[in-house]
Amino acid sequence: MGESSTNRGGPLTAQLFALTNHIAIPDGLADNRIQVNLPNYLTLSRIASVPLLIWLLSPKCMWFTVPGHRELAAATLFILASITDGVDGYLARSAPGDDARHAA
Repeated sequence: MGESSTNRGGPLTAQLFALTNHIAIPDGLADNRIQVNLPNYLTLSRIASVPLLIWLLSPKCMWFTVPGHRELAAATLFILASITDGVDGYLARSAPGDDARHAA
């Protein structure tokens, strides 16, 4: 009882904690959280569309009973994913303050 939260792991943990708090971290690396912005959402939507595209092209897809509708839906999804790729690249390159070298 009465122990502080920094001494929970023992003296070695406290020493390591003290050492890591004094390391100089560059500004760009200090915040390692994932940035959630529109280009990232578009990329995630393309990744999420792959299983749906595979399912639409599989013979087990029973949503469309008219011949050709299943392929048309898969082609529409593919075209939408292609458009989001272009928009994602444009937004990533034109974002203020970002380095354009990292935009694909």
